[in-house]
Amino acid sequence: MSGGGILEIAGYLGIGLFVLFCAGLLLRNRQRSSSAPRSDTAPGIPAGTKGTLHARSSAKETTAVTTSLLASQAMWPEILVSLNPDGDAEVARVLLVLRGPHMFAPHTALQVLLDGCAKALRVNPAATHLAALLAAQESMEEVTRFGR
Repeated sequence: MSGGGILEIAGYLGIGLFVLFCAGLLLRNRQRSSSAPRSDTAPGIPAGTKGTLHARSSAKETTAVTTSLLASQAMWPEILVSLNPDGDAEVARVLLVLRGPHMFAPHTALQVLLDGCAKALRVNPAATHLAALLAAQESMEEVTRFGR
């Protein structure tokens, strides 16, 4: 067998292994997503989770929860459930916007949220949870807009 024939067979084997690897990943991800609980409320929030924070909670409560999450080095699943236990669609939307650039650094997003809480409370001492989230989003967008 010539050197070219061996390389051709090796190429086909490599392509075959790559296809099998991709199919395995696809199957594994499909199994994970089908076993995860479904939520009819908002994306990123597991079904049946309820808590004390909601869109009209105070920014002071948000500050306390966010500080606790930061201290415990929480990851995104816990953060999303803790900050939106009722699955409010608008709160979920803002949280997903905050998560975007901080997907792999949730502590940074929590710090941005704490800054948003402080900003919202300076403007209005009776600021709501949603107002704090929106202030954090606005603050983050200013940084990313001017940071380009």
